[in-house]
Amino acid sequence: MGKSAENIAIRVQRVSKVYDLSLRHTDKFRDVLTRGWENLLGKKPESLPGERFQALKNISFELAQGEVLGVIGDNGAGKSTLLKLLGEVTTPTEGSIVLNGRVSSILEIGTGFHPELSGKENIFLSGQLQGMEKAEIEEKFQQIVAFSGIGDFINVPVKRYSSGMFIRLAFSVASHLDADIVLLDEVLSVGDAEFRVKSLEKIKQLAKSGCTVVLVSHDLNSIDSLCTRCLVLENGEMKAFGSPKEITGAYIERTLMDLEGEKEQKGEEDSAKEPVPENTSQADQADPEALTQSYLEQAERLKNARLIPVRQWKLAEEAPGNEIFRVKRAALHDSQGESKSTFRNAESIFIEIDYWKFDAEPSCLALVILYQLTLPAFFCNPMFNAAQDEWQFDATPGRYSLSCEIPGEILNSGIYTLDLFVVGPGVKEILNVPRLLNFKIELEAGYAEKYNYSGGFPGPMFPRFAWKKASVQPLEIPPPPADHA
Repeated sequence: MGKSAENIAIRVQRVSKVYDLSLRHTDKFRDVLTRGWENLLGKKPESLPGERFQALKNISFELAQGEVLGVIGDNGAGKSTLLKLLGEVTTPTEGSIVLNGRVSSILEIGTGFHPELSGKENIFLSGQLQGMEKAEIEEKFQQIVAFSGIGDFINVPVKRYSSGMFIRLAFSVASHLDADIVLLDEVLSVGDAEFRVKSLEKIKQLAKSGCTVVLVSHDLNSIDSLCTRCLVLENGEMKAFGSPKEITGAYIERTLMDLEGEKEQKGEEDSAKEPVPENTSQADQADPEALTQSYLEQAERLKNARLIPVRQWKLAEEAPGNEIFRVKRAALHDSQGESKSTFRNAESIFIEIDYWKFDAEPSCLALVILYQLTLPAFFCNPMFNAAQDEWQFDATPGRYSLSCEIPGEILNSGIYTLDLFVVGPGVKEILNVPRLLNFKIELEAGYAEKYNYSGGFPGPMFPRFAWKKASVQPLEIPPPPADHA
């Protein structure tokens, strides 16, 4: 996989995990005695068909020192099981895992902490459980407490902590104990905004110092900005392993298909969900590059089914809305009037909304554009009209048509969804139509060659500003010494 043996931090080879749910478990005294005699006689417990659960199947990948792996997938995909295997909480049913170095982990809220002990006592307990000497923990203690922000609660039993306080302390312990490998399960989903920012910066520092981080998260934007690799799990199988920007984009496209419920595409969708084509060898099933290529190709084939440039309804009773407002037609097109759902970042995007208004209640349409399904890119509505200082609420029943332009060179590459809202005075919500339209932005043709860069950029915006540079003056001071830390 292109990494030298001495540089490998984690090696996972053909790992599978099966949980046996078929053993008889009852509280009847007779059954308990029966199982006891069967064990003594060396008999295998009776199994019931269909009660074995395969949490992971044939997972293989490698991570070098200093890499940050983001693990994504739907609930139940096997993400937490993978972390438990890496954290040696449980063992693989098949395959092998090699970990080079000391491991520190937050697998779930409560792991490694005793509820009756104080935060301080749990810092020492958790540190020692993860292989730290008492002197090492004492040296780091004040840093751990300061980073967690727990304050005087450090002497309070952790059973009285909120989930946010708990995860803050757990993350602070895991990230300060000089581990070579850090495993984090959804730590960015709990806690306040300030702590999430601190956590993101700490993960970056860990990677820069040579620590390898494995992060399970549903926050795809954090995966894009933090991680050097991304792993997709689906029903316990590895679907892709590689560049975060490329893989999260494909994951969002596939997710959008499910959200839109395009059941008429079922044939394509089912074929895309087949883990491996029939003619694929067992070796190919464990090859991350082959799996990733297949995953990206499947996402591309499904793109037209998910990206919808026009939606229209002939009958009001079939259209999305309510007794006040219903959408008749929603469309996207370019400057030439061509309906499309994929645009270059330099292109303008035109949005048209036709609608019925049925009563005299004052109302106004508003749009929220979401980036990568969850992150609001921007909000707009005609009340903030660039071409007209004043805009009146609709108060007369009738059929109306609205249009607006999103200028080019504003949006970054990625998937965008358009949520429609209807609001009244005081921003009173009258209607919400989620994912009315969706579209994709791609970087302009030749961008990679022109700028010698083919990676992605963080965030929903990618504007071009007018930069100016003043004349360069001769250097008057010597450069600072090199930082060898």
